[in-house]
Amino acid sequence: MDIKKSSSGRDKIKVIESVPYSQLIFLISSGKTYALEIAKARGKKDSSPTAKQLDQLKKRGFLTSKKGGLLNKNIYSINWKKINKEFVNYVFNIFEKDVKDYKKISKKEQDEPKENHYNELLKKIKTKNFDKDIKNHEYLITLLKLTFPLVENREKTIREIFEDLRINFPQPPGTFVDHPSKFHDEKKRRESGEYYTDLIEGRKRDEKYAQLEEFIKITRGVSDTVGMRGIERLWKYLQIKYTASHPNNEIRKELLQTVPKEVMEIIKENCFKGTKPTENKEEDSENANQNVVLSTEKGEIENEK
Repeated sequence: MDIKKSSSGRDKIKVIESVPYSQLIFLISSGKTYALEIAKARGKKDSSPTAKQLDQLKKRGFLTSKKGGLLNKNIYSINWKKINKEFVNYVFNIFEKDVKDYKKISKKEQDEPKENHYNELLKKIKTKNFDKDIKNHEYLITLLKLTFPLVENREKTIREIFEDLRINFPQPPGTFVDHPSKFHDEKKRRESGEYYTDLIEGRKRDEKYAQLEEFIKITRGVSDTVGMRGIERLWKYLQIKYTASHPNNEIRKELLQTVPKEVMEIIKENCFKGTKPTENKEEDSENANQNVVLSTEKGEIENEK
């Protein structure tokens, strides 16, 4: 568990990385609002330690409370704006680190359009209006309210949930706007068209949705450069594997001329055990054309005999 020093010099546990504090917040989000019922949900008979932890969370801005009920006890609720602020800061910090690392490892292969894209997003993070709007964003707060009650694992931390959300945002963001595609008669076809039109028009008019799209770009970090580039290479490898039984196909030949060197090296590693590697890309492609064959029955790539 990560710990940082407070201004007084005492060790101060980060709430989002603390299992006990995270557990309390998850339980309150699921509807348990009294110290006693929260303690029981944690398997504790004595509610005093739980009450002290709740008080700490309140002091640090994660909870609010008010008196209520027959016994006039504290009823706790979550300060979702504080939670969202922590989430946004987490995402921004990851993005800034990703971009910094990307620039270090990409000096030899600079991609100017992508660097410009990342620099624009970095500027967006530093923009006061965007920072303020996204930390108070209705949709992100709604997302957190909907997600936290789902956490059943008592060993999970808020930080882990933030990471789950960060890496699982839709790609592309338009995935949020979905509509039914199945219809069996003209009435349903018309209703589906109206529904789809309303979604698209609603999105166009919604400024908050535009802000959400910008935030989603930031949550992805540089994965659309490094991760997606790796996925594209795998996809080309599989295209070559699946079409190996058709070496004279013109589309396949064109694909082989554009395959990155790393892809060809793996193809040779799997298929050309007796063939010496070559530095010439065209020779690589020709070798692949002549030697790779797909055994459709076994699902394997074998050397052509």
